[in-house]
Amino acid sequence: MTYRHSRKSDTVPATHPTRQRLIETAAELIGEVDLDAVEMTSLMQRVRYVAIASSSESMRQVIAQQQQEMTAQMTAALKLVDERGWLRTDLSPKAVAVFVQAFTLGRIVDDITDDPVDPEDWINLISTVMIHVLSSD
Repeated sequence: MTYRHSRKSDTVPATHPTRQRLIETAAELIGEVDLDAVEMTSLMQRVRYVAIASSSESMRQVIAQQQQEMTAQMTAALKLVDERGWLRTDLSPKAVAVFVQAFTLGRIVDDITDDPVDPEDWINLISTVMIHVLSSD
């Protein structure tokens, strides 16, 4: 499926310094998420809520609303990135928003192990993914 987004005619070239800085910053912010005790507790609580929501319709409705709002905010930000021509046109801003949330939440899988992935390897992976997501066609 192709998501050909309507973009402004004055898109910024792929080599523009501002675009390059956006890629670097996004990769750093996402890749360097190193959960401290407070963040880990919060993330674990979110995982618990999602688990409870799978068997409780009232909890699912509450979580669904909050999740929808978070996704909408991230999607809006990614639409701005898209308008500048910095998001691949075959990717939906909403799908990217959900993906970023999913791999951030999924990081808990590694954070609870005794032998976690080396932080530099994680940053390298996320940087690589972000470069490909924020690459013009």
